[in-house]
Amino acid sequence: MGLDGVELVMAVEEEFGVSLIDDDLVKVVTPRLLGDLVFSKLQHAEESVCQSQHAFHILRRALVQAFGLGRKQVTIELRLRDFIAREREKDSWFSLKEACQARTWPALDYPAWLISTRRAASLVIVVASVSLAVHAGVFWGTGLGAGFLLVCGAVALETD
Repeated sequence: MGLDGVELVMAVEEEFGVSLIDDDLVKVVTPRLLGDLVFSKLQHAEESVCQSQHAFHILRRALVQAFGLGRKQVTIELRLRDFIAREREKDSWFSLKEACQARTWPALDYPAWLISTRRAASLVIVVASVSLAVHAGVFWGTGLGAGFLLVCGAVALETD
């Protein structure tokens, strides 16, 4: 193998993060065979790597790069809201996506179906609580009923 071939092999190894052995490279005589060899190495490498751990390392590298955090600061327990101001949340979220070089990225907001389900559940809880209170004989004139409604309303608003 000439110098160009050695440089090509080194570039492929670096780009794909694999190690190509000379014994395997002797059989490679076409670009297709090189592709097949690299693919087989990648398949084997992916089977031995924990996907969660791999994702954490990508995310940690991105957090260090994008936000200047120390490597040891980034742990599994780290909450993004601990170091990102609420008003910069969306911009920071997309900066993190770019730093991770992700093709897809989850939305920062709750999905509409989840919000409407939570609101409906809150309404059911309030109606059921009031109904139970009325049937249990709570007298609305004593102020207990009004206080109860205020508490239930606060719980319903809090879940939004």
